[in-house]
Amino acid sequence: MIQIVDIPPPTPIGQPAQTREVPAIPDDILQEIVSYLPIKTRAVVSVLSQHVHGLISNVPLDIEGQSASQVSRLHQFIFQDPARPLYIRSVTFPQRLNPQDPSESGTCARQAIEIIQAAHRLHKLRFTSDLGSYLLPQHTAFLSQLVDLTINPTLDQIYTPGLLPRTLQTITLGRNTATIRSRVSTKKMLKTLSRLPLLNTIILNGIPLQDPALYGDDVYHDLDLPSVHTLRVKHTSLPSWTCIPALFPNLRTLALANSPFFDEGWSDSPGTETTLHHLVLKYASEAMNVPWPGLSRLTFAEDANDWESEVFYSCCDTSTLVALTLESVKVTYVEAPIWTEDMRLVVPHLRLLEVESVKSSLTALVANFVVGFSGSDYLPLLCLSLLGCKSRVSPEVASARRMELFECVVKNIPSLRYVALAEIRPPRIMQETDFAGTRAPWRWWKIIREDGAEGSTAKAVEIPAWEGERVRAFLRDANLEAAKNFDERFVPLR
Repeated sequence: MIQIVDIPPPTPIGQPAQTREVPAIPDDILQEIVSYLPIKTRAVVSVLSQHVHGLISNVPLDIEGQSASQVSRLHQFIFQDPARPLYIRSVTFPQRLNPQDPSESGTCARQAIEIIQAAHRLHKLRFTSDLGSYLLPQHTAFLSQLVDLTINPTLDQIYTPGLLPRTLQTITLGRNTATIRSRVSTKKMLKTLSRLPLLNTIILNGIPLQDPALYGDDVYHDLDLPSVHTLRVKHTSLPSWTCIPALFPNLRTLALANSPFFDEGWSDSPGTETTLHHLVLKYASEAMNVPWPGLSRLTFAEDANDWESEVFYSCCDTSTLVALTLESVKVTYVEAPIWTEDMRLVVPHLRLLEVESVKSSLTALVANFVVGFSGSDYLPLLCLSLLGCKSRVSPEVASARRMELFECVVKNIPSLRYVALAEIRPPRIMQETDFAGTRAPWRWWKIIREDGAEGSTAKAVEIPAWEGERVRAFLRDANLEAAKNFDERFVPLR
């Protein structure tokens, strides 16, 4: 029997709130808090007092226009005060433009360009439509603090020197509907990006890339981007001849979503070393021809919900995995457990197991793992994290299911220290989301085992979510050596 100790609900302390004084908040902390508020809420807060109004006037602005009319109103608001453009920190331009009205696009583009040219302290710029095709080098020449750019570029823009500020750290390139039939030269695109010395993240979304085997381009292995540590590819077929470790010698994270990739360049040089730590593989219809060696973390999602597929086994060398995340999980019935003995043999050194489902309830997920872990052989798991949709069962039934899970893991996984559970509402639109941290209402428990005269006992003590997320972050970033020395490397605060 395991004892569960939950965090008690908060209760008021001392006098009623109506009679207590609100403690003074330092100005810099107040400004930081207000910077996360929407503009309308910020305007309401600004009328509290003259002092607060003066503080909020200097808070960085994060503005977003979802339509051409909103861009027009934002343009009017920004230029009412000559100093206001200097406080713009990020700006997102519209997702919706009327293709039947060229004058609307032209007016919206002119207003957007004027905002950009005046916002010299801009950090983040996002074009979610083809409006970014109006951007020219003279428009970005004064953006000396821009670090994040999202744009659906035309072919000319991709190859134009001077368009991208050298301060960029993250760039997202999407498909431009005006040039949807044109293919982008991979070599020329990478040469353009190699001129950005601080670039660390590249995101390609729907870019039609040329394959030199088909278009006669030169195969190159001398071009590299040493500053890039994250490459995310969505709906984009990478040329098969590329050698990822050679192009990105310091790559830490590679994410492939609906993007087939066969690294023939690497298979020709199997001895090529790789620094890859985290592989994200989502909805891959075919297996990779070269399993990535030395991986510490794998995120895997597949429509068929078949974790024992050829794709899963061939994507990497699973013998070094420390953290495994399974997404898009669907529990068909309890008798078909997601976790099997074959999985345990494939990942013998696993320390963190995360399972996320927006298709099944958390209660069904918990029941499934009770079956999967029952009678399991030794597994050095330290942390189990389960996320599912809100259950329709009563709180009493959900609590009983949770008790069954705790009793099962205490009995069958003696190394387990932490359990995290979260329930969410099913999203209306499926999005690629990492639910860690504050993106889901997580509850964390720490398993404490004690040996006494009457035998060993165990209890699950609920801990603050921020402490649990420290555990998650450590195991996600850890290699096999760090995971094996968890007690020496990780310092618990609660």
